[in-house]
Amino acid sequence: EGLEMRRRLYHGEHVEVAYSETTLAYVYLETGRYEEARALAVEAQAMLARELPKGHWRTAWAASVEAAAICRRFPLQA
Repeated sequence: EGLEMRRRLYHGEHVEVAYSETTLAYVYLETGRYEEARALAVEAQAMLARELPKGHWRTAWAASVEAAAICRRFPLQA
């Protein structure tokens, strides 16, 4: 609900929308909803890459959430 409110407030693409997407992706990650987490993190990364300088911490955080979702979805077998 909060993410939808930000999307309406900022009319789609905005750093704050992407930040909310990353936050929700992290919640999904922590609750085992890995595919949803990854999808939101990818969307957030794309938006942040267009809006922020290369290497910005928010973009890195979204990439980290995406990577964690992939790793948890497909854990390494020893």
